Amino acid sequence: MRTTLLILACCWLVTAIPSGAQASEPDVVDDLPPPLTARLKLANTLYDQDNLAAALVEYRRVQVESGKAPGLFNVGRICARLNRPVEAVAE
Repeated sequence: MRTTLLILACCWLVTAIPSGAQASEPDVVDDLPPPLTARLKLANTLYDQDNLAAALVEYRRVQVESGKAPGLFNVGRICARLNRPVEAVAE
């Protein structure tokens, strides 16, 4: 029941965000080293170009390499747009 509610909440969040909204760069970006900042900007560019699969890979790399979650919201949003709701909440 809790998982179902979480999935529904994530899906609602994704649909509530305007389609023209850009991927957000949280304040954590200031703490990232330059290579990871560049990777995050690449992920944002790929997202803006609607290349969701490639953007998902880049956001996950930033998350794994930094140990922080600067792109975690975007990972969930991309997974929801790719119709992968379980993967969206698995992070």
